[in-house]
Amino acid sequence: MKNTIYFILGVMFVVLTSATTASIMTIKPVKPTSTVVIPIDYGVDEAKSKIEYFIRKGYIVKSIAGTSQYGQLWLIVMEKY
Repeated sequence: MKNTIYFILGVMFVVLTSATTASIMTIKPVKPTSTVVIPIDYGVDEAKSKIEYFIRKGYIVKSIAGTSQYGQLWLIVMEKY
């Protein structure tokens, strides 16, 4: 008798668990509405001012790539959502 009660409780547990996990929502990342690529060859101060300008317009920095400190070449990618 105990075995059948445990079996029925186990089946009910599995059914109730599967019913609750079916309603899990998946979230997909939002695509950016605008992307800006800024090439800069004037140095760090120019890069800083351009980044601040686009941040005020609602963009965020996605990536920054630069060459050696002697070349002072920068490539900045910014996105707006």
